[in-house]
Amino acid sequence: MINIEKKRNSGIDLLRTLSMFGIIGLHIINQGGIISNLQMNTTKYYVVLFMLVVLYASVNIFGIMTGYLSVNKKDNKNMRIIELLAVTLFWSFAITGVFYMFNLYNIRSHGIKELICCLFPFIIGRYWYITCYILLFFMIPYINVLIKKLSQKQIKTMLIVLFILQTIIPNIIHSDIFALNNGYSPFWLIFCYMLGGYIRLYKDEKKIHKWHIVIPLLLAYLSNIAVKIVIWKLLKKESDTTWFINYISPFIVWFAIEVFMLFKKIKINSNRIVVCVKYISISSFSVYVIHSNKAIFDYVIKDLFVFFNNYNGVIIVGGILLSIVCVYISCMILDQIRITMFKIFKIDKLIDFYGSKLDKLLN
Repeated sequence: MINIEKKRNSGIDLLRTLSMFGIIGLHIINQGGIISNLQMNTTKYYVVLFMLVVLYASVNIFGIMTGYLSVNKKDNKNMRIIELLAVTLFWSFAITGVFYMFNLYNIRSHGIKELICCLFPFIIGRYWYITCYILLFFMIPYINVLIKKLSQKQIKTMLIVLFILQTIIPNIIHSDIFALNNGYSPFWLIFCYMLGGYIRLYKDEKKIHKWHIVIPLLLAYLSNIAVKIVIWKLLKKESDTTWFINYISPFIVWFAIEVFMLFKKIKINSNRIVVCVKYISISSFSVYVIHSNKAIFDYVIKDLFVFFNNYNGVIIVGGILLSIVCVYISCMILDQIRITMFKIFKIDKLIDFYGSKLDKLLN
């Protein structure tokens, strides 16, 4: 999520921001209680379901983006990992402190265990992407060697085999046969990284028609609906199955690749827009950390958006989109406070210092 090249690609910057919008949207629809409180087989349900198909590509795009930007790097800047941890811990302590100071949502009644979990979310598996990214980060130099040592045919064959084993088979039999935890796994992030690396090395100049992204989108959507119809016909009951609408769906992966290939070719000619897109995209990691904080995620966002279901599908979609923008902007503003505090208390210099020490140790 925090991989950024010195010579920036404005199309990738734009996609980074849109992908974070997508992650916020997933949280609003799922944790916010929208999809779980909609009656299946209604127009509103299928409208929101289609939004989920589009949004589920967001995490895969981040993984592909990381591989694309990092495969040719000679070494890792370990300062990034220290900065990532510092930002995460800062917001964990700051947000938890505010919740406990004002006893928001009566959080004190949940005891010391809840306090510890809020302060150190990693110990209970929160911020799963960050923990997976940390593992990936330290493996990047070795993954890059593997990708470059193998021939194009070999790496292509490996990716095809992994694609079949990790996406097609689990979705057909609807079983976590290879313990991928539906994509909430470092192994899945490594796979997405290798896809991005392969694109950079061998498919960077491939032309992508913008309409190509529609095909996997429709396949994921229609396949999920087809499964629901079959289950209804056979078992006479509604199914909330995530068949083909999840991170490891072959169609979602395909869609993510097509979207990434399309956006990396985008050139923005206006310098003002480029600067604006760059500024907004840099905040994407902090936006993720703030709005996914345990206290906010479990108490504030939980079922917060159920009231959207009282309106028609168009208003639901508009409400979700507006909420996404509001969450992103709010988190950006909050992070400016963090950036200022890091400068005042010289935390940035400490991050640089220990990052350089870690560079010498590992590189």
